[in-house]
Amino acid sequence: MKQTESAIRLCLTSDYALLRQALRQTIEDDQRVRVVLETSRRQCAPQVVRDLHPDVLLCLASVTHISIDRVVRQLGRLQRFTPVLLLNLRSEESLALRVLRAGISGVMAEPSDLNELVMAIHQVQAGQRYLPEPLKARVMERYLTTDPLTSDKSELTHRELEVLRKLASGLTNREISERLYISIKTVDAHRGNLLRKLSLRNNADLTRYAIREGLISLEA
Repeated sequence: MKQTESAIRLCLTSDYALLRQALRQTIEDDQRVRVVLETSRRQCAPQVVRDLHPDVLLCLASVTHISIDRVVRQLGRLQRFTPVLLLNLRSEESLALRVLRAGISGVMAEPSDLNELVMAIHQVQAGQRYLPEPLKARVMERYLTTDPLTSDKSELTHRELEVLRKLASGLTNREISERLYISIKTVDAHRGNLLRKLSLRNNADLTRYAIREGLISLEA
């Protein structure tokens, strides 16, 4: 299908080459969007985006609680130059909240059809935030809940998450201080912040929370 001159210029990035290529073929069937760059996330540097100046950057990824900090940092650098829509292969409200609060324009799970994806692209290009309706409903429910075990982790700092993972893996405060190159007193302060922010009581609660939220595996 011939694309119009007013078509949105899209940069498509993902480390999943086959999925990326398939998505490009699907998108290029629509005259409202034109893919101007298809590349891996590693090659999609801020300089590339700034020079190309696309209307929207679409990132296809499989973000987990373990990888989200790294992905958000990278997308945050790209967001400075163009709106970013994260097409995440995992549909979880806690991940969506953290992505949006980090400043990313939108996040959605695998779209049901091309029209849904194009609508999301247009919305973030217009300067709006985007969440698909089913995920938006779950995010709202999670945000309003008072259950401590479903507390949102987006309030935790990167260092607090590191300490949480290591505490949940059974490391002592001294072992954590040695691995993170911080004092034992600082480790204890982070632990106190974790207990307060998550409304938990002790290390056992932190461990259960970390496993429940996918921050560590049961084999860790």
